[in-house]
Amino acid sequence: PPAALYTTAATGVSVARPPVVLSRSAATAPAMGRPAMAAMPTGEVDEAVSTPSAQGGAGSVLKLSQVSTAAVFALGSVLYAVSRFFQGPTPRPLAPVDLAHYGTGPVASTRSIAMAATTSTVPMITNDEVLRAQRGWGEALVRIATIYDEKGFEAAKAEAEAVIDGGYGYNIAPVLFKPTLTTGDQVFRTTREGALSYFVGGNPQYPNDGGFALKGWRKVDIENAAIFLDGNTGTSVGNVIITDKNGNVTKVDKTWTFLKDEKGNLRIMAHHSSLPYVPPAAITNDEVLAAQQGWGKALVNIATIFDQKGFDAAKAEAEAVIDGAY
Repeated sequence: PPAALYTTAATGVSVARPPVVLSRSAATAPAMGRPAMAAMPTGEVDEAVSTPSAQGGAGSVLKLSQVSTAAVFALGSVLYAVSRFFQGPTPRPLAPVDLAHYGTGPVASTRSIAMAATTSTVPMITNDEVLRAQRGWGEALVRIATIYDEKGFEAAKAEAEAVIDGGYGYNIAPVLFKPTLTTGDQVFRTTREGALSYFVGGNPQYPNDGGFALKGWRKVDIENAAIFLDGNTGTSVGNVIITDKNGNVTKVDKTWTFLKDEKGNLRIMAHHSSLPYVPPAAITNDEVLAAQQGWGKALVNIATIFDQKGFDAAKAEAEAVIDGAY
C-alpha cells in the first residue's frame, strides 16, 4: 500500500521519517479493539486502542503500512546526497610544484614559489653534497680570477656566466644574494645580471661594482659553523677565508642555502656574505691622560699666539683645535 505514515486517533502520532521497524506484513496488523503497536521515530513503542474508520460503511482497523526496502534505500540515498551537499567537496592534496614550469630565462625579482606540502621525487640532500658544492664555489672563484689574469676580462666574464648558470638558481626563482661589497639600493642581487656584475663588473647599470672575482684570488678555505639539512635543501653558516696572489687574506661571514633540483644538481638559492664585525678597541688610561695634556697645551698655545700674532691667528689656531679634538 502507498501509505507511508502510521497514525492512531488516540495518540495522534505521525512518523514522517522511517521508524525503527522498517516493514510489517498485513497478517500482523492489529484487529479491531486490540492494542496497536506504533513504531516511534526514536524506536520506542506506543500502545493505544485503535478506533474504527468509516470506510465503505464498514468499520475497519487501522493497519500498519508495509514499507518497501527499495523505498527506504531511495530515501536514504536522498538524505546522503543532501548531507554531502552541506559538507562541501572532498579535500584533495596539493599537487607538487613543477620547477621546470618556471623556465630557464631570467625571472622577475618579485616572483616567488610556494612549495607544496607533498613528498618530493628529488632525493634528499646530503652533508657531503653541501660540502662539495661549497668547495666547487671556492674553486670557481679562483678559476675566474686566474683566467682574468691570464686571458683577460672577456674570458673571465664567460667563465663567470657559466658558473652562475650552473651553480645558482636564477633559472628557478630570484636568488636571495647579498654580496659582501655592495651598498645603497643595489645591495641585494636577486637577478642574474646583478650577480654577474658583482663578480666581474663592467656593467654601467652597477657603477660601483669593481669585479669581486677579479681580485687575484688563489686560495679559498671554508670553516663551517653548522649545516642544516631539510629535504632537498641544505643551509650552511660559517667563515670563508680567501687568499690572493700576494698573500693578502680576506675573511668573510657567509651563509648559503642550496637546493637540489630535479636533475640532482645543487643550486644556490640564498647567499649572504659580510665582513666580520670588528669592535673598536677599548680606551686606555694612558690615552685619557694624553688627551688631557693635549687640551692644556692647546689652550696655552692659543693664548701665546694671540699675544704674539693677534686675534686672527689665535682664532685660526682655536678652530684647528676644535675641529681636531672635539
